[in-house]
Amino acid sequence: MERQRVRVNRRPPAEDLAADERLFILDEQRSALERLEPSERDRYLGFAWNAADFPGGPTGPNEDRADRMFAALTRLRPERRANQGATAAVRASEFDTAMQSRLRRALIAVPGEQGMRLHRDASASFVRMRTAASADGVTLTINNAYRAPAVAQANAARADNRLAVAAFSSHTLGLAIDLNMSHGGLRFAETSTRPFGNLVSMYASPVYKWMFLRGESHGWFPYRREPWHWEYNPPGLRERLRATSSEPAGAAPTVILSMKIMMEPAWVSAAEPAHASAAAAARMYLIDAEKFFILRKGTPERCRSNSPPPPRRPRSPR
Repeated sequence: MERQRVRVNRRPPAEDLAADERLFILDEQRSALERLEPSERDRYLGFAWNAADFPGGPTGPNEDRADRMFAALTRLRPERRANQGATAAVRASEFDTAMQSRLRRALIAVPGEQGMRLHRDASASFVRMRTAASADGVTLTINNAYRAPAVAQANAARADNRLAVAAFSSHTLGLAIDLNMSHGGLRFAETSTRPFGNLVSMYASPVYKWMFLRGESHGWFPYRREPWHWEYNPPGLRERLRATSSEPAGAAPTVILSMKIMMEPAWVSAAEPAHASAAAAARMYLIDAEKFFILRKGTPERCRSNSPPPPRRPRSPR
């Protein structure tokens, strides 16, 4: 009996898919809206948007269409909000004094991003993500990161659009970044919802397209209405933020200080904020509040204390 030939549609190799994605990401003429089904894509790509079409502000004639576009993109790349919803890391009702203190202690400067601070887990993830994006030819830079609660509330009070500025934001948790969308030959009015055409054109930015396709693998998720806004909220983060240990495994090294210790000048310098990189190089655990520190990798080092050192024992003659 003659065997029937079965035609198999083989999927292209993963490296070919990655190469195709990279070409798509770097092509400044192509928009992430192209990832939508044609029937949806054609409603938004090339549409003549009114400057006021961003929902929630001065009324624009196409706000409903804008909301449908946001929803369509969200179906492709779902949100995972850090400050609201079932998977939130911290909800507004949980943002009490103790949680604020815990999060504030976890803030660190983001290496290579002047003046920007994030939760230490988010910072470490961003640095890894930035390196991965660079390997694909995309430069990630932060426009905005941590925002103090008082600043967030003041900004929201001044805003004329409650959907564009939140009083309780993931920025306040140190878990959100606003990325610069300008890249290569593309230039945008950064982090701006008006004119609305400026926002829609950001979907062609290599920065947005790279984050849209690769951000989730690094724990970063979009906010549907703002192409520049991304939130760090990988599975398990909620539990890690509430762990009894103030320093989870893999966290950036910290320095534990005691008011009882008169430390050596070198250690004092390492503990100052201006020398954060030096502090990160030497995690110290306090093992005796009066006399000793122990290095993360090394032997105990004697520090001066307020009390005089014990008298030396005379050496016995040989």
